[in-house]
Amino acid sequence: MRECSKNRLAFMCLLIMCIPLAGPSIVNASTNEMRWEVQFKQQVLQHPAIVAIKEKMNAAESISTGANKPIYNPELSTDIEREGDSNNYRIGISQTFDWQDKVAVRKTHAGYKLQAAKASFQLAVQTRTAETLSALVSWQAASQQTVLAQKQEAQLDTLLVLIDERQKSGDVGQIDAELAVLGLTQRLNASAVTEATLEKVKAMVDTALPGLTNDQRLIPKAFWDRIIDMSTKSDRMSVIKWLEVHPTILMAKADWEKSKSMTVRVKQDANADPTIGINAGKMGDDNVLGLSLSLPLNIRNSYSAELKAARQKTLSAEAKYYAVRSQQQRVMGSSFSVLQTYQSRFDRWRQLMSGRGERGEKLINQQWRSGDLSTAEYLLVMQQISESFSAGIELEKQFKLARIDWLLQTGQLIAALTPS
Repeated sequence: MRECSKNRLAFMCLLIMCIPLAGPSIVNASTNEMRWEVQFKQQVLQHPAIVAIKEKMNAAESISTGANKPIYNPELSTDIEREGDSNNYRIGISQTFDWQDKVAVRKTHAGYKLQAAKASFQLAVQTRTAETLSALVSWQAASQQTVLAQKQEAQLDTLLVLIDERQKSGDVGQIDAELAVLGLTQRLNASAVTEATLEKVKAMVDTALPGLTNDQRLIPKAFWDRIIDMSTKSDRMSVIKWLEVHPTILMAKADWEKSKSMTVRVKQDANADPTIGINAGKMGDDNVLGLSLSLPLNIRNSYSAELKAARQKTLSAEAKYYAVRSQQQRVMGSSFSVLQTYQSRFDRWRQLMSGRGERGEKLINQQWRSGDLSTAEYLLVMQQISESFSAGIELEKQFKLARIDWLLQTGQLIAALTPS
């Protein structure tokens, strides 16, 4: 009889994957995906942190516009004096000329600052989007874990009632009731932990984007379906192109270009521009007409140290660009490997779950009611089932977090939120 019981236990363990995953589905799509994505992106753009960075970008754009204007304005000068009975006066105007075309260099420098500001804004938007999506995934997974724990707790409550009824008829003994109580106490702790975790994750979501409605917290299924296939040449080429236009790379490249333009600017500043003036007036009974030329002489300071420092900063910015590019390339490769790992395991888990429904749970209950399965064996199988479903929820969560990270590291997170 004991040998048959062991065989039945082994058979029951094979049915662990037969019960459907509890809780709300993470991939439940909205009735209007385009509307969800538009609303979600609007919420991200309205976040105070994003607004602050956007205003910095707008300031850089204003500076870039101002850099197109001439550097020097004309100067008006007057001179009045009295000499004896005569009033002498002179009126002149002078203009400093941009002899070296400093405007063009300043325009170029401001343009690169604007590029860096735009890249910084793009990176901030994508980072905020990734943080919010990750919080939503964690919240949805915590919701599933909570529902699963509550379901297991309810099953043990029902088991206690059934055991009490069977005790009265003499089918089970006191040890069965004790085992059920022990199982329920363990499940009470698990339920409390999952509910507490859910509350913490809710706070994360509210902090990330307080304006999200309940409907906006459900990420459409289509978002998870847009997975790049690295086995194709076109997709591999796309990844290479993504690297070149990643906001982090663009920021480092813009900083490098800014340094180069600053070197030219420092060199120009070392050579002062000439100022030419013309004045006219009257001295006594004579009319006076004058012409002036002013040209600073860099005798005491040639600004060679400043020029050397600017060139050294350019070399530093160049090295930093290549370092950032290399690092981002490695991060992209690592992120894709992590995504592949979780994606393959989650796909395998779904295959094992495919086509299995409530019949497994019903079969286990029938086996216990008929006495073919002991209470200890029943509790063990139910524990295995709970752990299996919990592992499935965690796999789904980690797969989706890995996908979000992959899109962030490739700079394609916003593009993925745009339906094709």
